[in-house]
Amino acid sequence: MHRLLLTALLATSTLAAHAATITVNTLEAEDNQDGDCSLREAMLSADLAQAFDACTAGTGADVIEIAVTGQIALPFG
Repeated sequence: MHRLLLTALLATSTLAAHAATITVNTLEAEDNQDGDCSLREAMLSADLAQAFDACTAGTGADVIEIAVTGQIALPFG
């Protein structure tokens, strides 16, 4: 019984270790190299598993955290 529980805990902690938290710190919807992490750059980082601008590279089941107050408009096209 204890062995099964330990195996389940190890599997859960391994899955959690493969996720990155990517923090958005600007309201701009941009994709450039200016030292911040926009929502667009965060989505690219999560989707492609590589760092864009100041965003952390995605690694799996990533979390995008919005650390700014206001509206982020993502234009289409």
